Amino acid sequence: MPKLVTSGLFQYCRHPLYTATLLALTITPVMSFDHMVIVIYTCLYMSIGVRYEERKLVGLFGNDYVQYQKCVPAIVPFTLTNSKDISLNE
Repeated sequence: MPKLVTSGLFQYCRHPLYTATLLALTITPVMSFDHMVIVIYTCLYMSIGVRYEERKLVGLFGNDYVQYQKCVPAIVPFTLTNSKDISLNE
């Protein structure tokens, strides 16, 4: 049975890999049209992909993941509305 990890980077956002990818694509000294298209496509993919992934994770972890969703933002860490303490692993 898989275990829900809520420590490390997962205590700040539910999808740290998406966050790092978005950060790596957007922090650039020069934003060409081609690069902007890639960023827009990636944002579109993430907005669709996160919904499917979240649905799968709720099915896998149940109420624990629903509570985790309420406490931790999906992609953008440190939002003002989701600054609650999370300790599901203890």
